Amino acid sequence: MMNPQLSIQRHLVLYLTGVISALFGLSSVGVYFFMQHAFYEQADKNLMRVAEDFIAETERKLDGGLECEFHELNLENFRATDSGNEAYYELRDFQGKSLIRSSSLSDDEHLPYRLAAGGGSKIENFNLTGLASGRIIYASFPLLIKGAGSMTSEALAGQTPLTTSEQAFVESYDESDEKNRVFLVITESTDGLNHTLFILASALGITGILLVGTTFMLVPKLVENAFRPIVEITRLTEQMEADNLQSKLPSEQVPIELQALIVKFNQLIERLDAAIHRERRFSLNLAHELRTPVAEIRSLMEVAVDSFEKDSRNEANEVCRQGAIISQRMSKIIEVLTAIHQGESETFEINNEPLSIDASLQKAIGTLDSKNQKRVQWAEQVPNSGEIKSDPALLRAVIDNLLTNSVVHSAVNSSVTVSSHADGFSITNTVKDLEQADLAFLKEPFWQQDAARSDPDRFGLGLTLVAVYLRLLNGGIEHKLEVDKLTTKVTLPKRVTSG
Repeated sequence: MMNPQLSIQRHLVLYLTGVISALFGLSSVGVYFFMQHAFYEQADKNLMRVAEDFIAETERKLDGGLECEFHELNLENFRATDSGNEAYYELRDFQGKSLIRSSSLSDDEHLPYRLAAGGGSKIENFNLTGLASGRIIYASFPLLIKGAGSMTSEALAGQTPLTTSEQAFVESYDESDEKNRVFLVITESTDGLNHTLFILASALGITGILLVGTTFMLVPKLVENAFRPIVEITRLTEQMEADNLQSKLPSEQVPIELQALIVKFNQLIERLDAAIHRERRFSLNLAHELRTPVAEIRSLMEVAVDSFEKDSRNEANEVCRQGAIISQRMSKIIEVLTAIHQGESETFEINNEPLSIDASLQKAIGTLDSKNQKRVQWAEQVPNSGEIKSDPALLRAVIDNLLTNSVVHSAVNSSVTVSSHADGFSITNTVKDLEQADLAFLKEPFWQQDAARSDPDRFGLGLTLVAVYLRLLNGGIEHKLEVDKLTTKVTLPKRVTSG
């Protein structure tokens, strides 16, 4: 099973390089052994041809002696030289006595022979002193009388008259007699052949190394070119956001294998974009529809409360007062939802001005009541930090929401630490029952810890609105939890351009 972390591109590069290397290696081995077999087969044929020529040129003379024109030619390959020899031969009689031997053999060198009866020949590998490697042929054959196709006196009729001793020799000669059988041994060097095979193997090896190296360098580029459409599609996909799903992935000029996937993906994006817009329209329409009746309920409750001011114990007075509080809370929720929708649709007008983060933080802290102001502590500040150009209203809304959240959700009588840095600010406060897994849900609308849901003035929309405002300001927010302390870090660019 392939490691899921291994990239497809790397897998293809390794796979293709390995397959090409294996195929070339197997084919090279096949070529080498095929050529080796062909070379040795040709060498054996040449050796057999030499043996046949030797046998054809070797005859018994009428005086009982031996005549061999092949030996008399003293061929260069079988001649004794100072530079070394390539071939040797030796002819022996049935008793093993050497009859003829090549001049390339020294006096103390002898070739092996076999006294097996019957004709035939055999070729095999052989090593001789001064000969690194070679092939040797063993052959035995009967000697024929010179100038005769057969050894009968009738066959010799009409030829040159024979002497009495020659006539007696011919009539008594029996070619089937083992005494008239000789044994030939010829060996030839295969050093040249082996050298050729070595050159072939070296050439194949060097070619293989160059092929593997070239493949390892070229295949990644080829695979990269093949994967370029996927990389481009990935880049376009990364640019997609929930607020910008109108753009589609290109389905033209892409590999056929990806076209069906891109079509399905675009259809999914269309359905997702429609669902998001439908949800936003529903939320906005709901806020608009609820705004007027909630305002009317609130007005009626306030009028009713005013009418019962003289009798605070009146039960109707308390009911109306609670109704007014609930209506006010619903109005706040509607206002925040509307603000979030406007921020997500980027209908806010950004007005950038030179701002000091330190001054903005000081103003936000000054709006807290005296008790909460005493809980806020400044950490060591970076000199001349926080000089940015941003929208003052949005930045103030971000600071107010974060500062209020930190004060409200921190432990009683605990301190809240505020610090500024070169590109933003951080707020640290103590928390209870908050876990690392909860950090992923802090920006979700209406998400609150169970203990916080009892507060009628908290809706779980503050951090959602902060995230929307920071996106408009091209800023970022990061939450870090260490033991019981939550640090919220806000980063802002030095210059924020309006959308």
